[in-house]
Amino acid sequence: ETVRPYKVYTALLSQTGTNAPTATVLENTLGSVGFAYSATGNFNITIPDAIDLNKIVILIHDVRPNWKTAAYPTSTTNINIKTVLMDSAPPFPLNNSLMLNTPIEIRVYN
Repeated sequence: ETVRPYKVYTALLSQTGTNAPTATVLENTLGSVGFAYSATGNFNITIPDAIDLNKIVILIHDVRPNWKTAAYPTSTTNINIKTVLMDSAPPFPLNNSLMLNTPIEIRVYN
């Protein structure tokens, strides 16, 4: 078995209305990960252990046309996700209910 140089959380995220995202977890060596709704198009992921912000990689993939997601750490234990609908003219509005089996991978390197 290959030993990876990182811990990983891989999941498919879905979200509707003002609910927190739900996750179909594919792999988790990070520990207990929590999700919360913050505001329209803003969601928080809480990870269990403080991380070195220079050793984290977050991959998130848009699976629907006309919308974009971004995920980035806001502290050593929190990651923010923003979802933006791009159906109108700029500025593009933040929106809920855009994640449907959206793949995310969080890697925390040793």
